[in-house]
This record gives sequence, C-alpha cells and structure tokens, in this order.
Amino acid sequence: RPKTGDALCKECFFYAFETEIHHTIVNGKLFQPGNKVAIGASGGKDSTVLAYVLKLLNDRYNYGLELFLLSIDEGIT
Repeated sequence: RPKTGDALCKECFFYAFETEIHHTIVNGKLFQPGNKVAIGASGGKDSTVLAYVLKLLNDRYNYGLELFLLSIDEGIT
C-alpha cells in the first residue's frame, strides 16, 4: 500500500482501496444525492476502474447518484 508500505492480500487491497475512495468522497462532500455524474470512458484501465468503483460505492453506500459513461468518438482510426 503506497501510503503505509504495508503488503496486503488481494481482498485486503480491494477493501483498503474502496474504503479510501469512499472516505475521500464523503469527507470532501464531492456529491449530493440526485447528482448526475458523467464518467469519461476511454476504454482504458483507469477509466474502467473509475467507472467500476463509482458504481460499486454508489450502490453500497447509497450515494443516490445517476452515473453515466461519456465517450467521444474523435474519428481517429
């Protein structure tokens, strides 16, 4: 774990990661129930993890958010 340097098993890492994000959201008062939140989705690992974790925490802690994935086709081939 980067903050403490502790080695964690897979399940403990997931718990620590999700808990830290939840505390950041709550302590920072980032959202209000009913907020519509668009998540930029590139299809890469970062945006995929962000979308997954926000959906998971929204359901687990009943944030009351409406989550949307936003992807822009730039026409790049």
